[in-house]
Amino acid sequence: MNGHPRAGSRQSALTIREATGADLAAVRALCMQTLEPVDLDDTEGLERLLWRDPDSDPRMNLVAEARRELVGCVFGSARDYGKGDGLIGFIKLATVRPDARRQHTGTQLLTRLEDILFDVGATCIWAGGSEPRYWWPGVDKVNTTASAFFSHAGYVPVTDVANLRVSLTRPRPQEASPPDGVVSRRLSRREWPQFKIWMEEEWGAAWRDEVELTLDRSPISCFVSSEDGAYIGFAAYDTNRTGWFGPMGSSPHARGKGIGRLLLNKCLDDYRARGLSDCVIAWAGPQDFYRGAVGAEIGREFVRFRKITNKVVA
Repeated sequence: MNGHPRAGSRQSALTIREATGADLAAVRALCMQTLEPVDLDDTEGLERLLWRDPDSDPRMNLVAEARRELVGCVFGSARDYGKGDGLIGFIKLATVRPDARRQHTGTQLLTRLEDILFDVGATCIWAGGSEPRYWWPGVDKVNTTASAFFSHAGYVPVTDVANLRVSLTRPRPQEASPPDGVVSRRLSRREWPQFKIWMEEEWGAAWRDEVELTLDRSPISCFVSSEDGAYIGFAAYDTNRTGWFGPMGSSPHARGKGIGRLLLNKCLDDYRARGLSDCVIAWAGPQDFYRGAVGAEIGREFVRFRKITNKVVA
């Protein structure tokens, strides 16, 4: 522990405590005041991320109060992905009211969350990117204040990632018919028990859990392809945020058959039917594929910051 204020302690009239359901309205108002409009396009999804994340222990959700007013908050989570890296910690949201900045409010919130995450055994902490439930892949490159804040707190930039943007007003690209025997359809709730087994075996538990969020959408926002009764591909959208596409994947033996392009366009057709003029391909992987398939262009770019210890080096 680093001697920073604990829950319920005060420093400069600041109280840091665990967030409760009674804080929901105040946290919502804080986000409306401090976040960019582009990050408030799905407030219901944001609140689900903050308050109903099974990877988030209640101790990891903290608020700061001054004079009985909520002036800041930080929400975290931790997950073991089963890849030998142990428990990984995340900062899902950290924000402070403008008039409470430059008073160490953010630093005290962050340090308290770090202590909790490292105490429960996290081997490192990432700023953003808390898949399968996340709002940002990392820290937005244009937010130099946030980058400086995390750098000052000992976080190191590890890699760059990007969202892509797709115009939905362009003519829909033509695509080849799928091979004989390949069936593509919207995922149904009744097949989820079977489908989730394939998802975990082929893509891992994180993507499985992210795609499970599509079951809460109406209609279910996931399409699948199968061949001879076996799943060979999937594409999901609106998992965490409305208007965001992904994840998507095709089995290695099925690649090159146009399955990915077909499933991608089924999802984008749903967006077009809703009257959207564009959408986001979140945390995009094979960018060349999306450029060629639907004319995707670079949108917001992010830096992934990581911290591996909260110990002060003398």
